[in-house]
Amino acid sequence: MNVHIIAACADRKSLPPASRMRSIRSKTIDARLTDWRERLRSDRSTRVVAQELYLGEYWSVIRSLPAVAQSNRFASTLWVASAGYGLLDATARIRSYAATFTPDHLDSVIPRGAERRAAAREWWQKLTGARLLGQHTSNVECIARNHPEECIIVIGSPTYVSAMHDDLVAALQHTQQLTIITSPNGPMPELAPYTLYATARWQAALGGTLLSLHARVARELLQRGLDATAVRRSLGQRQQEQERPARTSLSDIDVQRFIRKSVARTYTTALRQLRDAGFACEQSRFRRLFQATREG
Repeated sequence: MNVHIIAACADRKSLPPASRMRSIRSKTIDARLTDWRERLRSDRSTRVVAQELYLGEYWSVIRSLPAVAQSNRFASTLWVASAGYGLLDATARIRSYAATFTPDHLDSVIPRGAERRAAAREWWQKLTGARLLGQHTSNVECIARNHPEECIIVIGSPTYVSAMHDDLVAALQHTQQLTIITSPNGPMPELAPYTLYATARWQAALGGTLLSLHARVARELLQRGLDATAVRRSLGQRQQEQERPARTSLSDIDVQRFIRKSVARTYTTALRQLRDAGFACEQSRFRRLFQATREG
């Protein structure tokens, strides 16, 4: 089984960008894309392998995913979802750039005054269609059409997933083996059945910061054989364990002393009071001690 891992790019880069969207003044998507393409073509700065360009904790985890896939008996292909280049093979050599789908950012691809969601989706459609790096670029629908039996994992913020929305919906015409890892933010009903919503409450179970949460959920998914249900169950259980308060165990004498001071009429109420106070006692043991203390 081959897995296509599609990860949104990162803002931090190993080389300073010479090409920045902020230098593009055009007001329409078509004009901005034309000017951006010319800007990249005239860029003579150093090229670097795409997966080595991006820095930070999030991308560090992303780079580890092919090895995780291999250790779990999956072949994998790593792709980068880039607002500047489109969907590109992570081994492609590119120049550093600054472009993002984040609204109101200086390097946002979205023209000022445009409807944000529609403009982002139009940019992604036309950018991926332009194939700025030739055979090294693609779109999600093309991957699904050419490899209908292979799995696709998409990792990104709601902003990036929303920009890719139409491409992802089109991919579902060719495959159902799609898992999107993002955070809940805004309705995307067509994609909801295929989305693994990462909650911030999973952070303690997975480690790291919130910035790398989506990548770490993807790692968990690979480790659990691409079973999203198993991921939800496992992380839910680990979350509960992390949230379970640490309580101090008491001796029988201390438990009985607590019971004598309590005005609770039932052992269940008294046990809840004891636990709320930060102490621990197994239920059957507490019941026995409660009965012995009150009867005595």
